[in-house]
Amino acid sequence: MMLKFVTLCLFITVGTAVSAQPAADRGWDAILTEVSQEERIQLSDQATFEVPEVYELAMIIISLTESGPDMVVDSEYANRVRAHFSRFSDHEAVRAVNLQSRAADWYSAYEFRENASVFCFDAEQSNLIVRCKPYSHAWGRQANLFATNLRLVADFAEQSGFRAFYQRNKDFYQSEVQAWKDRVDMHAMKRWLEERFPVSEDYYSVVFSPLTDGWHSTQGFADDDFAIRVMYLQSVSGEPAENAHNAARIVFTEIDHSHVDSVALNYSERLNNPASFGGEFWFKTEDGTYDNGFRVFAEYMTWAVFELWARDTYPSGQHENIAQQVARKMTTQRRFVHYAAFRDALVRIFGEQEGKPDIAALYPDILDWAENYRAEINSDLAN
Repeated sequence: MMLKFVTLCLFITVGTAVSAQPAADRGWDAILTEVSQEERIQLSDQATFEVPEVYELAMIIISLTESGPDMVVDSEYANRVRAHFSRFSDHEAVRAVNLQSRAADWYSAYEFRENASVFCFDAEQSNLIVRCKPYSHAWGRQANLFATNLRLVADFAEQSGFRAFYQRNKDFYQSEVQAWKDRVDMHAMKRWLEERFPVSEDYYSVVFSPLTDGWHSTQGFADDDFAIRVMYLQSVSGEPAENAHNAARIVFTEIDHSHVDSVALNYSERLNNPASFGGEFWFKTEDGTYDNGFRVFAEYMTWAVFELWARDTYPSGQHENIAQQVARKMTTQRRFVHYAAFRDALVRIFGEQEGKPDIAALYPDILDWAENYRAEINSDLAN
């Protein structure tokens, strides 16, 4: 039997204050998910890409805040957005969101845009925004920055003529969706992962905005045995089709986190040990991100598993190019300083496996290697 695995959120008391800088605890409410039988039939084994209308509305509002230019890609479409909406930058909805710094207000930015994806315009009352997903919210509290400003958001949409703008750009949004479909086969990724991990999920969705510059995340929702994975990503239309592996890497490293993490939970105590992945040997940080061994290992493993998938998917001539690109991004940009050695070890251990491929079974071996590697490097440095 395959294990269903989703991201779980800690339950805390709901707060009522609305601010672009939430309370310091940045807690989570339990995400309530109820997937009807009709929805199960409709969503099961599906993988979709979409630019949801209310999500795009939220991104346009974000683009008008003080930090908006730091969160929005500069493009012809972004110019159309500025031309149409800049005169509404003083609207009360924009002031309520009040994002002033990408570094300081990152939580509010995620909370606002991702909870927007839970809402749609009502089919009968065209200016009414209603919840239309089988989960209560996507990020943080149910009393979140988007939900508590729903009236202002709806007023902004009406005053600015957003819905007409969205309709005029429907062909463009569809071309953006097609760019994703041309580059990524999520069904193939799902099959490959479920053959190698004891984890399955029922429905994948990529939600994105042509305005988003990077800024990725993934959320999991579950109703008993029905699991949904939603990824909030960027546009890939600017990436040449021949470099489809770059778009695939963005999706794959979001999808396989749930597979990698679910198995890693069995080794949490070992991973957090200073002799294993605890401390700063594997990851150099100044801002507290990836602040324990479990999280650091999960990033190493997530990206290395992508490379295993790429070796099974792309022509052999692309492997070296992909490996170089990934290693450069992980070591230089993201500061997972021993990634290349870790990847090479996992590839070797995986290649030595006999019988049916089983990545979950390799965890003890890759942990043994990692701990020995760390001890050897530290010994050399001491001498």
